[in-house]
Amino acid sequence: MFPPFGANVFDTILSIILIPLTISTTGFYLSLTRNGNSNIPEVFSIYKEVKKSLKLIDASILQVIFIFLWSLLLIIPGFIKSISYSQMFFLLRDHLEYTVLEAISESKKRMKGLKWKYFLMNLSFISWVILCMFTAGIGLLWLIPYIGPTAAAFNNELIVTQEEFENPQL
Repeated sequence: MFPPFGANVFDTILSIILIPLTISTTGFYLSLTRNGNSNIPEVFSIYKEVKKSLKLIDASILQVIFIFLWSLLLIIPGFIKSISYSQMFFLLRDHLEYTVLEAISESKKRMKGLKWKYFLMNLSFISWVILCMFTAGIGLLWLIPYIGPTAAAFNNELIVTQEEFENPQL
């Protein structure tokens, strides 16, 4: 009925180790949408930089804690905050100098006025998600590589454009 304790510990450790790999795919998708091409080894290079990997693990854990705490109020505030924090990993990729809390604050600031657009963009995938359930998850092999670049394109088109508008270079 319950898995052995060792299996739970192994699963937790493996999940923590894979956090930087999962988040580095955002960088891959950003490169793909900005340059039109990207290299797969770029995704795995995250493990060469231990400090950056630890920063991404910290960011992921802190994001989950904040969303959980907002969700204690009700589900809706947690959902809204998860949208507010959605650009955090894109920001950490573009601005390595940001601390985790600065990236969270900047993500909230940049998503101001764009939460509804982001929600609608994600809502457009709901029919695909339902279809993937009927294919026993096989459809996710096509859906996930579609959602990732879409989120990166959202970042490029709305968030980065907003940044350039607020800080024009002379």
